[in-house]
Amino acid sequence: PESQKLFPPVRQCNAAIATFGDAGDFRRALKLFTTMRRSVSLIRRMSIGGKLFSSAVFIGEDDDHEKEEKEIVGGGNDEEDANRESSWRTPTQSSSQHQHSMTSGSFDLVSFPPKPTLVTYSTLMSRAVSLGKPRVAVRLWNLMKNQPNFYHAVISRKERGKNPDASLYMDTAYLRRLEEEDSAIVPDIIFCNILMNAYAKLGDHVMAPLILNSM
Repeated sequence: PESQKLFPPVRQCNAAIATFGDAGDFRRALKLFTTMRRSVSLIRRMSIGGKLFSSAVFIGEDDDHEKEEKEIVGGGNDEEDANRESSWRTPTQSSSQHQHSMTSGSFDLVSFPPKPTLVTYSTLMSRAVSLGKPRVAVRLWNLMKNQPNFYHAVISRKERGKNPDASLYMDTAYLRRLEEEDSAIVPDIIFCNILMNAYAKLGDHVMAPLILNSM
């Protein structure tokens, strides 16, 4: 129905983040990332009885995530970004041409928002490091650690009232199940290499070797 919100799939969003980052347009990549997070947050609050929110809801109206974007990059001139349209479009008559251009490509729009994954964070962090923004990469890592689907948080929820066995955090088979069954974010070797590189570029001779020794 026309009132249903449609979104590009997460893989397409990750590819766009990589493209923007490779082109040196990191703020646009970051804006897409924060829009993904904003979409998930809003749909969690506004979905009732399994129904998606209507076209009356505009995804670009969450000031908390705009503030978050500025905190990640450490401030700066947002005038150029303010002129860019980065919110998801609603498939109405006024945007039918835009919708056609999206659906005529190699992917279909989906009815649920693209939730940032490990690949999303890895992609954005690697571009931040390559563009000389290692501190931004570390801020993104700190943000990822606080997500409800970060594997530490998922294990804590599953082991309510217990002290999780430390071995669970290193059990590869168990962590793979968390990824498949709970959509948990579990850092892999690629992510660890990106994070280690970020700390190394910051001259942090404590965290970089610590990450290396934990691999």
